[in-house]
Order: sequence, then structure tokens, then C-alpha cells
Amino acid sequence: MQRSAGFSMINVLGLAVGMVCAALIFLWIQYKYEYNRQLKDATGIYIFENNQFYGKDIRTFASTSGPMAEAVYKEVPGFAKVARVLGQRGVFSVGEKYLSQSGLYADSSFFDIFKFPVVRKDPGFEAGNPTQIAISSKMAAAYFDRGNPLGQTITFNKKDHFTIGMVYDVPSKNMSVAPDYVIPMRFAMADSGFAKQWSYWGNCGIRTYATLDKNTSVTAVNGRLKGFIRAKTGNDVEHEVFLYPLTRQGFYNVFEDGRENPERGSIQYIRLFFMVALVILVIACINFMNLSTARSEKRAMEIGLKKVVGASRLQLMGQFVFESLLTALIAVVLSMLLLLAITPLFATLVEMPLRFRMLDPLHFFSLLTVGLFCGILAGIYPCIYLSSFNPINAIKKQLAASRDGAGMIRKVLVIAQFSISIILIIAIIVINKQIIYAQNRDLGFDREQILVLNATETVTNGFETMRNNLIRSGAAKEAAMATSSVFSMYSNGGGFRWKGGGNRQDALITQALVSAQYFDLMGIRINNGRGFYNNIKQDSGNIIINAAMAKLMGEEGAAGKMLYRGEETPMPIVGVTADFSVNNIYDRPEPIVFYPSDAEGFINWGGVVFVKLAGHANREQQLRKVEAEVKKIDPGFPWEYHFLDEEYDNLFKGIRFTGNLALIFGSLAIFISCLGLLGLSAFMTEQRRKEIGVRKVLGASVYSITGLLNRDFIKMVLISGIIALPAGGYLMHRWLQDYKAYHTAISWWVFPLAMVLVIMIALLTVSTQAIRAAVANPVKALRSE
Repeated sequence: MQRSAGFSMINVLGLAVGMVCAALIFLWIQYKYEYNRQLKDATGIYIFENNQFYGKDIRTFASTSGPMAEAVYKEVPGFAKVARVLGQRGVFSVGEKYLSQSGLYADSSFFDIFKFPVVRKDPGFEAGNPTQIAISSKMAAAYFDRGNPLGQTITFNKKDHFTIGMVYDVPSKNMSVAPDYVIPMRFAMADSGFAKQWSYWGNCGIRTYATLDKNTSVTAVNGRLKGFIRAKTGNDVEHEVFLYPLTRQGFYNVFEDGRENPERGSIQYIRLFFMVALVILVIACINFMNLSTARSEKRAMEIGLKKVVGASRLQLMGQFVFESLLTALIAVVLSMLLLLAITPLFATLVEMPLRFRMLDPLHFFSLLTVGLFCGILAGIYPCIYLSSFNPINAIKKQLAASRDGAGMIRKVLVIAQFSISIILIIAIIVINKQIIYAQNRDLGFDREQILVLNATETVTNGFETMRNNLIRSGAAKEAAMATSSVFSMYSNGGGFRWKGGGNRQDALITQALVSAQYFDLMGIRINNGRGFYNNIKQDSGNIIINAAMAKLMGEEGAAGKMLYRGEETPMPIVGVTADFSVNNIYDRPEPIVFYPSDAEGFINWGGVVFVKLAGHANREQQLRKVEAEVKKIDPGFPWEYHFLDEEYDNLFKGIRFTGNLALIFGSLAIFISCLGLLGLSAFMTEQRRKEIGVRKVLGASVYSITGLLNRDFIKMVLISGIIALPAGGYLMHRWLQDYKAYHTAISWWVFPLAMVLVIMIALLTVSTQAIRAAVANPVKALRSE
């Protein structure tokens, strides 16, 4: 290692960078694996998934009806505990401190299923007592700092008062159930309107969790659940529930035709980047093998002499494997130091709290195992190849035939490296092209300068006054209300009817309550008919549908036609909007029915307030004006907001994550390949030192010598392109299909661009050695002759 410091450094650095890449990917995979696994007995928790039948379509939701939990617990054997939970966001206050919190209504068995670590607990606390509340340690610190919150009174939405009976700890954000507070479901059900709403088997929105008795088979329980709801409702409700392990949500949790698709979800990216980790490690090992076999002539005398004095082939093989393992272990130490510095930066980039802990046995031994694997894999071929030298030929350096064989293997390995590099460059270009396409395409509405606020009951009741004040103050152009943001319209149902609908009437339809100003504020066009009247009560009973709903309804999907739901009063259609993207921005718009909002209905559905800011004046000043006007209506309003375009940008978190990983690990894979190419070109230049000297003496120019030395490498890169271009095109075509209706095309220029980039990278890498050899003094190369 000391005699060949340059080669040794390239080997160690290449292996270390490869291990760092693999370790970062494995840290991410570990984070995904730990999703929902932080609580005691987490592997025994199940969530009820609900298959809902709409004609030939089966849609699977993690939402169930109110009566189901008690019915299955009593009538289906095998359940230990069952608990309903309903997500709730509200404003809590202690004294003059008002904060918005996100929590749950939950049955008394909730804490028997979700065993959150208890920080403090009143001996008299009962999870089902409607006068008591359990809060997280984070929420306790927000209101009481370091004081004891037990027995203290906390007010919910300015009207309901609870005594704090327990403080629990949420061990991680890496969980689907991590509430700030838990209010007993009995408290919510005490409201007759709320209880009635959740008494119907067909009304779904509650999530239900369960644990099973010991030795109970989940398959057997699912068999008993099949057809349970149909039997209870006389086939009126076509739902089928089944239990799904909560810990599988981190990797899978994508359902098609009523069953989990094991190829979809996070698992497809986990498999992809696991393969990337292995590929990068293999590239690092290829470098090692290339450089080890390339240096064979340098070590020929050593090997020959050892064989002459009695060294066996097995001893020589052991020596080379030991050397390889020593290099790998040095690389392991270097990779650990690099990981300590790089992991926080990587965690920030991928927006995940990843941590490398050197003293964690899992992290330490995993990295050590990877190092040993790389050392053995990288050393196995050189040890077989080098130990096979004939001692007399080795001493005489008559290695031409074997060198030719080794040279061919080195070329194949370089071609493999650069084939992978070209595929990764194609992936980086296509992923970024898709991000740009999706971010810039027309969504059918305006998302700029729109402020989104959670609506409290007080704000909702005083909306018209607040809206007028905002416009008069010059802070806003317009304000509107809706039950949800355009990117989270998840209230839906079936049972809609229209004349001549036939089988199409079984479709799942999205529903929303909106104020009269909603369509103007969002810039959503009305293609047929009109919007709602400013006096929303004039449109009581009327509806507006979107173009997707109109297409589903055929001739009946137009202003002036009627839509029915069950036995209810006909709903006249007064307008049809143009299509616009909702929820999944990569899929075609879903059919939507818009109802006119009134205060009572809006409060029951919950919702948000949109404020379209005026012009592009000082944003902070505008926000202060909006806050002042909102707090005139609701002095206890917690000033929490976001912008609609920020919400839109968050939808790209997944694809940006994929793009960032592809860019990072693609760049590092290319870097490792270049390290190997640099070492290999340095060695091959050294081998041809005398030839270069002769050519220079005979008048060859620096340009011609540089071209001569580069020629072989460019041939290898071109062969890599022949292999990689169709492979990269096919893989990225498959990847783009995940983005359904709205994805970019793979333009023809992507392939020549990838080739040009790789050729430039290879030329820059190789030319540093070629030019250095071409300008060297030929006398030094030829003086031994």
C-alpha cells in the first residue's frame, strides 16, 4: 500500500464512498421499516380496511362505520380489543393561551391497543370518562411548561372543559397514530346529531383498530368478517372489512381490486434503491478488481519468488484476500467518519430524521459486514488470478497472454460501470423533467397568493363580516370557505342517481361544501350554467358538478338537469365547472358534487377559509392585516396558516425525494467509476511510457498521443451506451407509468445528452493522465534503453 500510495488511496476512497452510499440507503430503509413499530406489541395491532363496491370497481379505504366496531367485537370471536378513532382538530386554551392541536376522539380501549409510554397518570383516570382528557407530553409542555398538568382544566373550542388525567409520550413522528390529545368517544357521542351521523352502516369515516386473542389466526378472523356487513344490513351496504397489520403500512398499504398489491407502495422504491446500493458497492468492488489485476505485472516478481521458495497457491490466495480485507476495513473506518459528517446533511435533504449511530450494534455490525463482503468480493478474483502465475514466467515477466485475458476482463468491468452510470444519468434527467412538467402544467385553478386557514366555529359564523373587512382593508381580493383544500377532498360516497344512469350510478363521487365565492377565488371556470348566488341560501338544494361528473352523467350532466341521491329530494344542477386536478394531481379529475355551504352545514363538515391576497405588496404586512381582521371575529383564533402553493409543493415530496436520491447516488456512482478509470488510465499510461517516448522522438504531437491513449476508453464508453440506452429508456418508461394520466415523455435528446455527458466525464478523467504522459520528457522514458 505504501509503495503504491495513489492506487491504495483510490481503492480505499472508492470503497468508502460506496459504503457511505449503501449505508445512507439502508438508513432510509430502516426508517421506513420502523414505521408504526415504536410502541410495545405494535406487531399485534391491526387496522380495519374497508372494501367498498361500486359496480365493477372495488375501492379500499381505511374508514369504517360507527356501529361496526361494537358489532364485530360482540359477534366475531377472536378479538381482544377493538377501538374506534376519529381524527379531530381543535383549539385548546388554558388561560389566555390558545393553540390549535390535532388529536382524536377514541373509545376507552384505545390505550389498551396503542401502548404509549405513560409520563404521568392520575390514579382516578378512566379512558372512557367524558370529563377527562389525555394529552401528549409535547402538548403538556406547550401549556404548562415544566409544571404538573394532572388535574388542571383545559378548554376545547371555547366551550367544553376537560380535566387532564394522563400525559403520554409519542415516541416518534414515524407513526400513523401520533395524536396531541385523546378525548373519549363517549363525549362526542353525547351530541345527538353526532351520534345519529355515525349510526348508519353506510356512513364511513371512523378508523377502527383491533388486537386479537392469543393464538387467534388473522386469516380465520378475516374469513368470518367477509360478508359480515352485508348480512347486518340486508345487502343494503356493499362493504367488506378485513384486518390489515399496521406495521405493513410502511412498506405496502396500496390496494387494487380489494387486495394488497405487494409490488406497489414504498416497497417499489425500497427495492429500487436497495438495488442502487448493491450496484454502487459492486462498482466500488469492480474498481478494486480492475486495479488489482492491472498491477499484476508490478507484483509478478514478488509472486514468482514466493512460489520458488515454497509458498503454496493457498498461502498466496490467503495473502491477497487478507490485503483486500485490510483495505476494506480501512475503508469501513473512513466511511464511519464520513457518515457522522454527511448523515445530518442527507437527513435534511430527504426531510427525514435519519441518524447514524456508530455505537449502535445494528449500524456498526451492518457496516462491518458490508466491508467484509466487499473485501471478499473485491479480492476473490485478484487472489485467484495473481496466485495462478507460473513462477518462471512471472520472474521473466512473460505475462503477455495472461495480461491479454486480464485486460479483456478489465474492459468488460469498465463497460459494466459506465453502463450503470449512463442509466443513472438518464434517470436523473427524466425524473427532473417529470418534476418540471408536473409543477408547471395547468391544474385548472389558480394556486398563487392563496392563504389557507383552519375554520373555527366562530370564524365560520362571522365569515361574511370577516370577508367584507378583509376586502375593505385592502389585504385581500376575495375570501371563501370550503370543507377542505383542493388537495385533500376525501369526503365521498355512492348512492347517486340520474335519469338513464344505469350501471354508471354505482360510481364513487367526491362531495364538498363551498361558499359562493369559492369558484371565483380559485379561478375555476364555469363552463355551463352559473356559480352559486352570493346569498347562498337562495341556492339551498341546488348543486354544481365538475366536468368529470358531467361526463359520467352523459346528457343529464348539464345545467338544468337533476341529480338524485337515494330517496332524497331532487337536486337541480345549476352549473358545470371545467375539470381541475384534485388530490392525486397525476390522475384524471374525479367526479365531484359541490353543495352550497351554510353555517350549520359547514360547521358539521369542518373546513377551511381561503384568502386571496391582494397584489404582490409586502406579504408580511398583508398577513398582519389578515390576522388582525380574523381576530376581530375570533380573538382566540390561533394564527396558523399556510399557502396553497406550499401545499401543492408538498405533493412533490415523494418525487423530489426520488430525484434527490437519484442525483446523489448517481453522481457518487459516476464519481466512483471515475476514480477507477483514473487509476486504470494511470496504470495503462505507465505501461505505455516507453511507447509514448518513442512516438514523441519520432515527432508525434501531444494531441495525437492524447487521442491514442483516450481511444480505448472512448470505445468502451460507446459500447456502454449501446447496452445502457435501451435499458435506461425501458426502465424510465416503466417508472413514468406510476404517474398515470399526467407524465412527461422521454424526449429523444435525453439519450444523446446522457452519452455526451458520460463521454465528457470519461475524457476529462482519462485526459489528465494522457496529457501528463504526452508532455513528459521522452528521454526519461527511454534512457534505460
